[in-house]
Amino acid sequence: MTDSGLPWRGAAYEGPTLAALLRCCTPEVTTFFDIGANFGYYSYYLLHNAPALVIYRFEPNPKNYALMLDAKLRNGWVHFYPQNIGLGDAEAVLPLHLGARDRDSGHATFVGANAAGEGAGLTARVTCFDTWTAEQGLALPSTPQWIAKIDVEGFEMHVLHGMRRALEQRAFAAICIEMITHSLQGGGVSTQQVATFFADCGYQPFDEALEPTTVSPDEFRNVFFLPTS
Repeated sequence: MTDSGLPWRGAAYEGPTLAALLRCCTPEVTTFFDIGANFGYYSYYLLHNAPALVIYRFEPNPKNYALMLDAKLRNGWVHFYPQNIGLGDAEAVLPLHLGARDRDSGHATFVGANAAGEGAGLTARVTCFDTWTAEQGLALPSTPQWIAKIDVEGFEMHVLHGMRRALEQRAFAAICIEMITHSLQGGGVSTQQVATFFADCGYQPFDEALEPTTVSPDEFRNVFFLPTS
């Protein structure tokens, strides 16, 4: 799917995920982290439907970051903070491989190579979520008050390792993560490894109706992880 089709889809674009994220925005939830924001559909949706949230968007593609910053300035969004960095498990500068099609910005990845694609030779700063929160002076909440969406095209496990401190301290009320078997395999991990990591940190999987679910070896959906009760 190219980005150009999305304005015509409205809430139908990953609609169940959007509805579930909004349900997670209880009065106790203060902050949304859009990790792998692309052009920012999830952030814009929550800006409109949960305006009390503070929103941080992580997007290493400089073109998309510039669009986000322009939207912030034009709309005067004071609780909206675009970040032109990627998240991972170490401080680094990595090659960022964009989609081979000029308008397909949704498949930018730090995994693999796409030398023929748009942005060949592009690099981006990557840091750990736990490092970034410390740099920003964001104290971990004592109760689950944060939510996040992670969609980083096979780099998910790196992101999770970099936010382990926040996860283990139950900072998150919910994390929505794209679980696509072939993408994760491209990054050298399986869906079961992701689920086991969350379990070790005290989270269990739910589907887009926010009902308990199990993670199978062959997945192609978004899965929510909520603190184990």
